[in-house]
Amino acid sequence: GRPRSVAVGAIDGHKAGVPVFAEHGDLRTHSLWGELAWQIGGREAWQSISEVDAPESQPSQTQFEALLPAGPVLFLLDELVVYMATLSDRGQGNLLAFLQKLMSICAARPQAVVVVSDPAGQAAYARQAQRIGDALNTEIAAAQQLDEVFARRMSDFDPIGDEAARVIVRRLFERVDDGARQRASSDYYSLYTRVSADNPQALPHDTATTAYAERIVECYPF
Repeated sequence: GRPRSVAVGAIDGHKAGVPVFAEHGDLRTHSLWGELAWQIGGREAWQSISEVDAPESQPSQTQFEALLPAGPVLFLLDELVVYMATLSDRGQGNLLAFLQKLMSICAARPQAVVVVSDPAGQAAYARQAQRIGDALNTEIAAAQQLDEVFARRMSDFDPIGDEAARVIVRRLFERVDDGARQRASSDYYSLYTRVSADNPQALPHDTATTAYAERIVECYPF
């Protein structure tokens, strides 16, 4: 069943700063691990690693693991490439090393999960995205080798899949007229069928199919 409570550390790399990562009243964090420590365990947890709360330093795996509470823990890490691009080469290396430690910690802990948004589509941060991808893939490969020991698996999960158009429709429109969907689908299906009959090479092979017509209904008005 659902856990009664979950300790959550959630990071938006767009909002992170250097040298001040984030501010919490009179307390300032200076690194990804410092901010996660504060979010997971408050001031006490942050103080336990405050000496290494800087991009040019980093906690040991034992240090960070010790501050995690018992029970479910969830780390949500978004837009890391944006934050990573603001760091020095040493800071970027420390960030990648910490991510590997965090993955190792969670791979060995029941009810601990790390969710990292996929940075691959951000061309402006291609180099950082590649480095993060390489670091995570190293841990995923290691976890798969140890899967029988830990009885768990790290995975690459796409929550949207091929439903991107439908997700966007739901976000942008209060309602979409079903009759308009059907008419558009019918018109395009008739057009594609005629064009394919006259010139089979003019269109992709699947456009004159009922499956494609159904896809137009699903994705309308896109």
